[in-house]
Amino acid sequence: MAEQILGIDVGKHQLPVALLRPERKPKLKAIANSADGHQALLSWLKQRGCKCIHACFESTSTYGEAIAAILYQAGHQVSVVNPARIKGFARGELSRTKSDKADAALIARFCAAMHPKFMAALARGGQATSVLGAAVGCAQGYLPTRVEPLGNSDGSSDNVSGKTLGLLESGHQANRAVDQRPH
Repeated sequence: MAEQILGIDVGKHQLPVALLRPERKPKLKAIANSADGHQALLSWLKQRGCKCIHACFESTSTYGEAIAAILYQAGHQVSVVNPARIKGFARGELSRTKSDKADAALIARFCAAMHPKFMAALARGGQATSVLGAAVGCAQGYLPTRVEPLGNSDGSSDNVSGKTLGLLESGHQANRAVDQRPH
């Protein structure tokens, strides 16, 4: 493992996270899934010297949209993965432990082993933004010129084309989530 990996088990109210770094024990933490919690996570990562992490979480709901956008805007790489891939990975590890922190660690190990592709990038005025950033941009009057397909490093594809359109249509929600964070 050559990079720093952050596994996130996204929940409505809480974000259990597991930070994997080369040759160190995993660090586990639970933060609130709120603007204050997101800022606390960024501070926690900074305190640990994490300049650029690869964050990964399952695409199970809209609860992860705000943290994905905030991590991306902070310069981190973000992957949103089909939950079935992580479930299959857990079976391969013979993992039977089921808790939020254990799931966050499992997602981090999956990310380290499988290297899922990062979120799609959109071109906007010469700058790359995430799909979630595009939703924010659409709400602010920017229109994406090109959407890259989401896929995985093994060539398979997560079924996210509808989700991408949904994210673009929910630009106002993403914009509000970003605006709620402390400046």
